[in-house]
Amino acid sequence: MVLGAGVAVAAGWRAGGGRGGAVTEAAVAGPARPPVATTSAPATTALATTTALPATTAPPATTTAPSRQWTLLATGDVLMDDTEPAGVDPFAFVVPALAGADLVVVNAEMAIAVTGAPEEKSFTFRAPPSAATRLASAGVDVANLGNNHSLDFGTEALAETIGHLRAAGVAPVGAGLSAAEAYAPAVRDVAGTRVAVLGASRVFHRPGWAAGSGPGLASAYDEGRLLAAVRSARAEADVVIVAVHWGREGSPCPEPAQERLGAALLDAGATVVLGSHPHVLQPIRADDRGVIAYSLGNFVFHRRRGPVGESGVLEVRFSGAEVVGHRLYPHVLDAGPPRPADPAASARIAASVANPCPAPPPTP
Repeated sequence: MVLGAGVAVAAGWRAGGGRGGAVTEAAVAGPARPPVATTSAPATTALATTTALPATTAPPATTTAPSRQWTLLATGDVLMDDTEPAGVDPFAFVVPALAGADLVVVNAEMAIAVTGAPEEKSFTFRAPPSAATRLASAGVDVANLGNNHSLDFGTEALAETIGHLRAAGVAPVGAGLSAAEAYAPAVRDVAGTRVAVLGASRVFHRPGWAAGSGPGLASAYDEGRLLAAVRSARAEADVVIVAVHWGREGSPCPEPAQERLGAALLDAGATVVLGSHPHVLQPIRADDRGVIAYSLGNFVFHRRRGPVGESGVLEVRFSGAEVVGHRLYPHVLDAGPPRPADPAASARIAASVANPCPAPPPTP
């Protein structure tokens, strides 16, 4: 595994075929992106010729197929309650385009429904059913509903949200009509690698939002059940990705509970942990076990400036089941939909994701 990365703004990348490819290393990349470079197929080996007896022929040499490279793109909070009713494509300016990745995971910070009544809380978010199609058209494969807004309009709207996402081809995780469904992973074959994605939340409007015998969210407070779900997914998949809603709003650093749970998720078999809820960027850290993005901030959201309007697209690059690098493409929300950041904003974003905070103590 390539651990960590530099923080210099770098040019874009791509080589190889399909939706993924081989890459160069950097942590924060600018908007430039060169054309796809094609590679020639490996030469085939000629069949061995036969010889007259009594000579013998050597057994054919065996070869191991190389691991195929693929790319994960992930973002923080996606909220479409303003853009979708207005017919605005909030992904139009995103670089790289999400659809160019092999797997895309976002946090869907809303109900996607017309049913239900708003909960008694400060903010309730709901987008029309067409938002599910918009997500799919943008290239989103998996949407985490394990957050404090997917139940803003009750369980009927949650069921409708799940139905719209599935009908559009987007897999919902982190919430369900039962606890078993809420903790269940979405499993995909990605470039020959079996990948499982789970979601969970440590942020609840009220305790009854946690899935039990009825609909609700996968609770990251029930660490035993969440870690068991990760271990079970890892037994069936080569790579496990966990999206977790956690942390304190506005804080540039993870709380001890985030660091502890993040380490436990990696130890249980997760390869990538994707954090959301603080609405600002927090550090991205990597070690031999995997990558943790403690918070990817706001992404598709209401217009924002300053730290709450600085975001990015996280790219994690794999060779088979092995992480070979990661980087963040910086974006800003000061004009509404996310757009690539200018050099000054890119430098601030690079500092946010490299913030030592300080780093947690090493795992004993």
